[in-house]
Amino acid sequence: MLTREIQTTEPPLTMSMDGIFVCAALQTHYIMINYETAHSQELFPIDSEHTKPLIIRISRGEFLLNAPSALGMFATSGGISQRPPLQWSDNLVSTVYSHPYILALNDEFITIHSILDQQQKQSLPFQGGQWLGEFDGRIFVSSQREIYALVPVAIEKQIQALLADKRVTEALYLAKNARKTGLSKEKFLVMYNRIQLQAAFIQFSQLEFDEAEELFKGGHLDVRELITLYPFMMPTNSSFTRAEPPLHEIADINQLAKGDQNKVQQFKLFLLKYLEYFKATQKADYCRVELDTALLKLFAELKPSELLGLIDSNGGCDVVDCVSWLEKFSRFHAQALLYHFHGDNDKALNIWTRLADEEIHDSVFPGLAFIVEFLSKLVDHEILWKYVDWLLQKDQLLGVKVFTERAVTESTSEKLQPEHVIDYLHRYPLAVVTYLEYLVFQRELQVTAAAYASNVKHVQSTTSSWKNKRN
Repeated sequence: MLTREIQTTEPPLTMSMDGIFVCAALQTHYIMINYETAHSQELFPIDSEHTKPLIIRISRGEFLLNAPSALGMFATSGGISQRPPLQWSDNLVSTVYSHPYILALNDEFITIHSILDQQQKQSLPFQGGQWLGEFDGRIFVSSQREIYALVPVAIEKQIQALLADKRVTEALYLAKNARKTGLSKEKFLVMYNRIQLQAAFIQFSQLEFDEAEELFKGGHLDVRELITLYPFMMPTNSSFTRAEPPLHEIADINQLAKGDQNKVQQFKLFLLKYLEYFKATQKADYCRVELDTALLKLFAELKPSELLGLIDSNGGCDVVDCVSWLEKFSRFHAQALLYHFHGDNDKALNIWTRLADEEIHDSVFPGLAFIVEFLSKLVDHEILWKYVDWLLQKDQLLGVKVFTERAVTESTSEKLQPEHVIDYLHRYPLAVVTYLEYLVFQRELQVTAAAYASNVKHVQSTTSSWKNKRN
């Protein structure tokens, strides 16, 4: 039953429809018609004797038209063009659209163009072609006697080919639009994340670090993939293996830098920046050891002024591996702190005493007063007594503070009872008197006047050349 009649100035030669809009080619021009209102809009002229009118529906409210000068012009239902034109061959016979490609047939070739960037991607020799058609995602082309099926290369293979040629932008653009080819959401996300990571490593290898960083984030990079590219950054006991199939063909940054130490430095600075970002996201529990180990090593080499602050919050690193690395860069104070924060105070004190004795050197070591303060807070009294004699020989008045500046609330062991301490300090006259004064005047303990007077007299009898540094 005829429901509506729309008059045109010329007989239509071909047409295509989307919703209420009809795009039609007349003998001299293309028009866009709204069949509900019967309003028509002239698009552009056409010489139908030299250019075969062709119209393809591309998407909602958008058509592709064969225009003069071998151009494919896009036109919307509003009569405007929102994409650059395609440059295709003369003498077109037929066209068909299979997202994201336009296939165009002339008397010698089938050319394939992408609507994503309007570029020709492929050309297939085909003489005597008559017609192109798309049916349920399958493309057919006919000659005068036969019909052929064109089998498209899987979109993932197309993307991989682009990545192999390092055409990253094209690969990502094609991948982003792959959902329209019928992939499920889950399969699309898995594919797209992997492609982002592959593209990221290409950008990384070319020192395009900003682009690489965004792609690493978008693709949800396992940071261990990145850390493994840096020799000696992974903990020696890590069981991590790279993704299979691989995301890249990079051996390590030395392969990329080819001996250029400036490039090596750029690669390291990028890793440091990315790991600091990743650590701040609080999503790193799955790789805490690898992350903290790599960060500590990078700080030791690149940001030594901030190294001590990192160690305080870097509880997951491989201690043995990091200790060796800190020693390599002479970060001895940091090495001792690392031992301390992992519960080995004896090794920490061993390093600090060597620093105080100037057997080793580290400009950030605070000095003997730091050791005194540390020992005054140490609740492991066995280790405390191991270092008291060394400390008192260095400085009696400073050393005795490990007894006089302890927390009042500390549980006192038998070895820290005043009687035991006084007995031990008799070998150090200045220290014993200072300790007795502390007991009498601060703790208000009942120490016999004879004991106090005896020790004071002993000190006064020492030679006037006795030298001590007071804090």
